[in-house]
Amino acid sequence: MTGKKNKPSRTGPRKMARPSGGKETQKADSSLTRRIVLSNVRHELRTPLNAIIGYSEMLMEDAEDLGQDVLIPDLKKICSGGKEALALLNEILDPANMAKEERDKYWENLEDKLKHLIGPPLEAVKGTSESLVARVKKVGHEAVIPDLERILSASKDFLRLSKDIIHLPKLKAAFGGKEHEVADTSGIMKDVVSRISPLGEEEVLSVVAGRCCILVVEDNEMNRDLLTRHLERQGHIIRTAENGRQALEIMKEESFDLVLLDVLMPEMNGYQLLKRLKQEERWREIPVIMISALEEKDIVARCIEMGADDYMGKPFNPVLLKARINSCLERKRLRDLEKEQERVLREAFGRYMDEEIRDEVLSGRIPLEGEIKDVTVMFADLRNFTPLTESTPPKAVVRILNDYFTEMAPAVHRHHGSLLRYVGDEIYAVFGAPLPLKDHPCHALEAALEMRRLLVVVNEKIEGQGSSPLAHGIGIHSGPVVAANIGSPDRLAYDLVGDTVNLASRIQGLTKKFEADILISATTKACLTKHVAVEKLPSIKVKGKRNPMDIFRVL
Repeated sequence: MTGKKNKPSRTGPRKMARPSGGKETQKADSSLTRRIVLSNVRHELRTPLNAIIGYSEMLMEDAEDLGQDVLIPDLKKICSGGKEALALLNEILDPANMAKEERDKYWENLEDKLKHLIGPPLEAVKGTSESLVARVKKVGHEAVIPDLERILSASKDFLRLSKDIIHLPKLKAAFGGKEHEVADTSGIMKDVVSRISPLGEEEVLSVVAGRCCILVVEDNEMNRDLLTRHLERQGHIIRTAENGRQALEIMKEESFDLVLLDVLMPEMNGYQLLKRLKQEERWREIPVIMISALEEKDIVARCIEMGADDYMGKPFNPVLLKARINSCLERKRLRDLEKEQERVLREAFGRYMDEEIRDEVLSGRIPLEGEIKDVTVMFADLRNFTPLTESTPPKAVVRILNDYFTEMAPAVHRHHGSLLRYVGDEIYAVFGAPLPLKDHPCHALEAALEMRRLLVVVNEKIEGQGSSPLAHGIGIHSGPVVAANIGSPDRLAYDLVGDTVNLASRIQGLTKKFEADILISATTKACLTKHVAVEKLPSIKVKGKRNPMDIFRVL
């Protein structure tokens, strides 16, 4: 034997280790990087085309609402040109079409394809927009000019981006360079991909659509504007953030019904923000819809596993986005309603029964036919209370009882007991049901001793109010009982049945005879694991028992 300890074996899912190196690893990284880079290229080039379509559609809606029919034909041309350019772009960047050409040839032809195929519809969009701007200035519809200028800006952005993106070193490395050059790819895309790992066992997570508060987290200004305006038209209140870090600061100060979250962002990306939201109790239940040009299954699956409610690609479809937002908000409304109903139910039950019993009843864990449990039963009764009620006004009697119970009930709870009910001026409690309790006789006795001390506090209070001091007798006995929900179908109560309950009640009744405030049975004394000063009293016969029983006064 070497003296080394064996490491405990792990259970549950293991995190898969990433390959440390070698040709196969480089090929896998190369393939993944190319796919991610391509997704980002699609995202960058689609964004201005999506803006052309989005702004023209909103302008058409406004023109119809305001009776500006003269603008609609040109706006339709602009929208049609944007959709044609988008369809062509999707076809050019379709991985299936890319696979038909050798990588080098595809790279050489990409710039020409973007220029010659997509250039004409965009030039038409640009020309129509410029003509429309001049015309609306003459007819007095200047309100549409800002959005027309955004369309013009988007057209120019696409032409610029189509040149810039093609000449990016990272794109050349991914599509035209050698395999080892791919390892140098960095930036936001690489950061997101590197953080996608299998879930550990500990990470797995288990408002009617209307005027709701939505946080839009998107780094692209044009996308933020389009999302905001679409959602505001649906009646929502919108706040925006440019990245995950800014979103966190806003969420610390404000409440939201839903978050729309981009994946590729600087400082803190969408994946990191989503993980943070689902780790924090205050944000965990807020629905999150991811909106991204990244279409990798690993990324989509990881976001859903992390707690995202939905994932939409870019460019987004306004009708589909509205439907998914409404669906998320409806699910949130139902969850909130269920929680509120549970809270009200628990609060209502808690007024009439102990919390532990309430939780067991509501969870359905208490068998209707009952179960045998080993417990300690306590009865505590006020002495000479009947004469007090005859000489004291009813409201004062209620106040005295409430003062007494207010002090005694917490003593039972602090020692892990359950209050079954109050019977007039009597407390009926159990230790060891409905939940099992180790050393329940000790807990019951410690509760009784604390109740003895608290009675002094109660008497100081009621004597100050002009009432006579109280005295009580506590009887304790341990043994088996049948614990069950007892009663009629329309009214059930958690209760105990058996000789143990009867004996505990009889022992409490003997406290007056022996002028003792706490009496315990021989069975309870034998179960005590701590030394307690007691005095053995003469054996005595009790009702229902043939032989005398031994009882002890607690000193």
